[in-house]
Amino acid sequence: MLGIVSYKYKNYGDGGNRTEEVINEARQLMRERVHHSLRAEDIANSLGVGYSWFRQTFKRITGIAPAQYISRLLISRAKEILVSEQQSISETAYTLGFESVGQFSTLFRKIEGI
Repeated sequence: MLGIVSYKYKNYGDGGNRTEEVINEARQLMRERVHHSLRAEDIANSLGVGYSWFRQTFKRITGIAPAQYISRLLISRAKEILVSEQQSISETAYTLGFESVGQFSTLFRKIEGI
């Protein structure tokens, strides 16, 4: 019983160190897996935390939702690819796992404004 209380305190209460560790680990996983069809739910599952808690805590600590963080990582990586690897927009979109060039273009325009 004491173990359950301790776990919940560390992961859901004011156990700041554990909470920050989980969010930092999530950010690292997101950066490493940016090329894959990445979902915030999958990150939460791989870290062994509930998605609702993860989403709320991530936003509280970083200031943006996990999905927005992933989108920004994708667009940041896309800009790197477009400049350094000289790939076309469609090649870049498919490299990063977008279903279509239109989907990629819409997100790029939304985040970058161009």
